[in-house]
Amino acid sequence: MSDQRQVGSPADWDWRQAAAAMASIGDDELLEAWNQILAEFLDSRSPVRRGIDPDLIAATGTAPASLQAGFEAVLGGVRGKAAEDLVRRAAGRRRCAPLLVVLAGNLPALVVQPLLPALALRRPVVVKTASELPQVPEALVTALVRRLPALADGVLVRSWRGGSAAVEGQWLGVADQVVAYGGAEAMEQLRSRFSGELLDYGPKLSLAVSGGEDDPLDQADRLVRDIVLFEQRGCLSVQLLFVTERADAWGEALSAALLERSRSWPAPRPSTFEAARVQQARLEAQSRGAWVSSGALRSGTVIVEPEGAEVRPSPGLRTVIVHPLRRIEELPDRLARFAGQLQGVGVSGPLGTSVRRALGELGVSRFAPFGELQSPDASWCNGGRDLLESLA
Repeated sequence: MSDQRQVGSPADWDWRQAAAAMASIGDDELLEAWNQILAEFLDSRSPVRRGIDPDLIAATGTAPASLQAGFEAVLGGVRGKAAEDLVRRAAGRRRCAPLLVVLAGNLPALVVQPLLPALALRRPVVVKTASELPQVPEALVTALVRRLPALADGVLVRSWRGGSAAVEGQWLGVADQVVAYGGAEAMEQLRSRFSGELLDYGPKLSLAVSGGEDDPLDQADRLVRDIVLFEQRGCLSVQLLFVTERADAWGEALSAALLERSRSWPAPRPSTFEAARVQQARLEAQSRGAWVSSGALRSGTVIVEPEGAEVRPSPGLRTVIVHPLRRIEELPDRLARFAGQLQGVGVSGPLGTSVRRALGELGVSRFAPFGELQSPDASWCNGGRDLLESLA
């Protein structure tokens, strides 16, 4: 990065000059460069991917096939027509005030979601990477600057340890807005340090619903993709399944599908803490009469709760908790205590307008068929927020 970055500290950054240079880039020029670069990132055989994949796999423990699926899910929705529609919406709208983007370490390619609207508005932006996952932001910005030299000082990539008040405070002092992804503690720290507008994307809970007569054997593999992709660390990762019929059959089918998926997408090795948390969840579930799959931790866990059991988030490690419902209309009430914490719902079978509306009022921002929940496009309002409008 040093060959493209003349800015050593916030005091050295002439962001007004950077914004003026960015404004010289035409929309068509921006879109052409953006789409070409994303095509390279989506090709696992490209030089850029061969350069970053080994480090990504080492840092995340993700299998190559799972890593590729992750790139496709995140990048696929912010290119082509989806990218064009967003850039056209921003046409003629410019905001030169500097933006700070703080990334989390759960999705390697997450940077594209805030970066595209920032570029569409030609906003100077500093991207703070997760210290363990700088590869994609650094490589992406390097490729952008190579094609669009006017971005050289307009898009900066930096990394510092989260919570480093001295360094972080300098960049917060420059920023007009902050877009931040991460855990609740990280969001709270940023709120205490930043007096401007914080657009925070903290932890969220996503789930799936089968409200019809679907055969679990036909649907389980699609649903497992939304459980396993990103190892349940994404805000759209499925943790819970609610079914109106055949809960036990769903448990068996999901257990088999998780085992099968683990052969092509083996799970990262869990930490001692992660393993202990899932073991504890298994034991507690068995003590209250739940059905619990018996496979190895790394092949996933399925817990089928008794009717009316308390709804709890998944402990992770590919653990999905199945809850039987008498009627699909019960679902909003079962989720009421998670109001404001919900994000996505994978759907199979009829859900109903009133149920969708009630879930939306609880905070759900995305509905999608099984297997497609984690592949939103650039029009998705994450957390109900239109990021382009917020940044404009």
